[in-house]
Amino acid sequence: MKLFAFLSIADCSVWIHPEVRAANRALGIPMEDPPGVCFIRCTVEYSKEDYRCNKHEYGTPEYDMCVEYAYNNWYQCVTARVTR
Repeated sequence: MKLFAFLSIADCSVWIHPEVRAANRALGIPMEDPPGVCFIRCTVEYSKEDYRCNKHEYGTPEYDMCVEYAYNNWYQCVTARVTR
């Protein structure tokens, strides 16, 4: 997961030169977030979901399902932001 996290930081969004950003904003063209912001948002949501999994006993099927669900949501969040 660490390798994927590193790659998603690099690919999550594209850095835009400040002058181009200002010109686009003046023309009303919507701008992307700075690089890494989408990864951070997705990871914060993942952390919240993962923390909620602690209400289950570690190693039980409920715990494993909860952690898998949290990871799948994180993965979908990051990949959805990469493909837009």
